[in-house]
Amino acid sequence: MAHQTAMRGLRAALRAHGIKAVAPADERNRGMATLEARRRFKRRVSRAYFRRIRRDDVVAILVANRPKRGRKNYIGPNTFAEIAIAFDARKAIYLLADVYAPFADELAAWGAIALKGDVERLADTLRKPR
Repeated sequence: MAHQTAMRGLRAALRAHGIKAVAPADERNRGMATLEARRRFKRRVSRAYFRRIRRDDVVAILVANRPKRGRKNYIGPNTFAEIAIAFDARKAIYLLADVYAPFADELAAWGAIALKGDVERLADTLRKPR
């Protein structure tokens, strides 16, 4: 969730193009007292977001794979799980940046499209009739 602000900005940019877009809830700084409480919270929000991805009105996901800890196009474990859910649910998968090298084989097999920062391209694609 290091890119929460960027995800909200992407949501706003897509909405400005008339695209219905959502962003995950902010999971940071919840002040959970115990490790088990944090894990329960994470399970609950992950399941809720996985269900959202599977909804019939969702046609695609956009992964905000920005640099993190010196790694270009970073995709973390939870985001990779969301990508897998989207693939299984036959949703289009868009990467904001380029392909994250450690997952290149899976992302290519799953049809992920690297936008290389071109959100306009995504908006144009999503506005076209299916």
